[in-house]
Amino acid sequence: MKNSFRRISAYLLIFSGAIGVALSLVSLVVLWLYKQPVESALIHQIDNVNSALKTTSEGLNLVSQSLSTTTGSVSTLENTVETLAQSIQDTTPMIDTLSIFISEDLPATITSTQTSLIAAQSSARIIDNVLGIVTKIPFFPGEPYNPPVPLHIALGRVSSSLDDLPRTFIAMDTSLKATSQNLTLIQANIHLIAKDISQVKQSLSEANQVVSQYQLLVSRLQKNLKNMQTQAPLWLDALAWALTIFLVWIGSSQVGLLLLGLDILRSLVVV
Repeated sequence: MKNSFRRISAYLLIFSGAIGVALSLVSLVVLWLYKQPVESALIHQIDNVNSALKTTSEGLNLVSQSLSTTTGSVSTLENTVETLAQSIQDTTPMIDTLSIFISEDLPATITSTQTSLIAAQSSARIIDNVLGIVTKIPFFPGEPYNPPVPLHIALGRVSSSLDDLPRTFIAMDTSLKATSQNLTLIQANIHLIAKDISQVKQSLSEANQVVSQYQLLVSRLQKNLKNMQTQAPLWLDALAWALTIFLVWIGSSQVGLLLLGLDILRSLVVV
């Protein structure tokens, strides 16, 4: 009875050891067989993300250029309005010229400005979506992209702040054509417009600062990706060798079980 139990135990040890050694060998083969494809796939994904960030950076540059152009237009508009206010104060014959400027030139400038902002807002929406997706990738370096106010919303607010100006221009033009005695009221309205334009200019400046922050974020992400692309093969090599050592250790321990089972069987045969 005792020998039977020892024989069963020996067979179990041999079976377990053989299975363990086989699994260790198979795991080693699979590990080194798939190491290179996994490494290539990882590098490929990093390249894709890097391409997306490059496209985002180019989009940010376009938005920055649009904002700079718009800021220049608003600055010119602000200077023109201030000059007109002084002209109205100095002389009455400027009424007819002022009426044409307010009814035609200023609305055209506002429309052009809003068109530029709408184009910039479309690019900014794409940029917000790309950054949101890129920074949510698992194990991606850096914090998830979640600004308090997305860039495309900030640009939309700037554009909306211009909506009321054309109505103000129409009211002023009506006053000009009605009578030259309303110069005092018109001048006050122009000062209000100048104040509104100044606020728009400030909003554009803040939007430009946000774009600069976006550019800095994208640049930082690109730098992190470059470091990851350089270090990824080293990390994978280190992980592969660590797993190899572990599997060899496991396999060696299973060889011990196998030899122990064989020793038990040999002892039973001798007996």
